[in-house]
Amino acid sequence: MSLPIPKFLKKIEERRITVCIVGLGQVGLPTALLFADAGFTVTGYDINDKIVHTLNGGHCHFNEPGLNALLKDCVAKSRFKATSDFPKALKESDVVIICVATPVGANHKPNLDFLANACRMLAKNPLKDKLIVIESSIPPGTTRNLVMPILKKNHPRIGKDFWIVYIPERLAPGQAIEEIAKTARIIGVCDSAGGEMARA
Repeated sequence: MSLPIPKFLKKIEERRITVCIVGLGQVGLPTALLFADAGFTVTGYDINDKIVHTLNGGHCHFNEPGLNALLKDCVAKSRFKATSDFPKALKESDVVIICVATPVGANHKPNLDFLANACRMLAKNPLKDKLIVIESSIPPGTTRNLVMPILKKNHPRIGKDFWIVYIPERLAPGQAIEEIAKTARIIGVCDSAGGEMARA
């Protein structure tokens, strides 16, 4: 039986939810650190071992005002750690937020390969009672036509065993911390339960 929504919401309220951020770039890392700063335990996953090592040492791999100090504080308080071990990070998490790049190619269309690969990684692992959030910038219909079919192959009970939502990122480099903290967000839902948990 799936984790009841009230129990999930109570875990969020009490900051007992563990969050996994997939992709530690200019969207993923600020997102991870603001969740950690709010009192959640956060694991950041990245395929690049050098980035993982740099972040665990308390140093950002790109410039963003205020981010390096926030990183040092979150690492010191053991609220944030980076890893390249995806199965372990996923197993320990209640919420997974995918922030991988979707660069626009020469054909003026977004390259969704990184997102598809992230979904394939997810599909190989247990997803029971997890909330999956897609935050990468994607065209309309991508969650329904790309994300869900990949996950459904191994996990057909979307909305019952686990939940998927889409929350498009809204930030500009140089203002990431303020914009994530203060900008209202839109939540695209597959079902009301997932939307309620994502909003919380």
